[in-house]
Amino acid sequence: MSQSEPSTSNKQKVQQKVQQILTREEKVLFIAVQNSPLSINLSPDSVVLTNRRFIIYRPKLLGGASFEDYIWRDLQDARLKEGMMRSTLTFKTVKGKVLHIIDLPKEEARRAYAIAQEMEEKVLEERRQRQIEEKRAAAGGVIL
Repeated sequence: MSQSEPSTSNKQKVQQKVQQILTREEKVLFIAVQNSPLSINLSPDSVVLTNRRFIIYRPKLLGGASFEDYIWRDLQDARLKEGMMRSTLTFKTVKGKVLHIIDLPKEEARRAYAIAQEMEEKVLEERRQRQIEEKRAAAGGVIL
């Protein structure tokens, strides 16, 4: 069995679970699954990035799971820390909550980080536009 087969199988399981909680027109952009090289993890955590939010999926041993999700507008910062074999992806929300997903394969973590950076830039621009519109409205300006 190759190193990628367990990851693919886990991604398919995560995709099936997450598909059930997606909203209308929400699409999964990428899934990164925890994969510790030093131990067997029967229920690895995952980060799921959609066009609308980022979701931390944490399965439990007896079939349960927890989903923690935030819309992209709630993202303040995304960080990537690479170790020798694995990476850690960290999300910080505008309310100060910090979420870590450790033991991600480097390639998956890089891809997830790139998507998070792209969404972070998009949200910053939306916030900037909203602030401009609010200032115009407060000043009595008319937007056509």
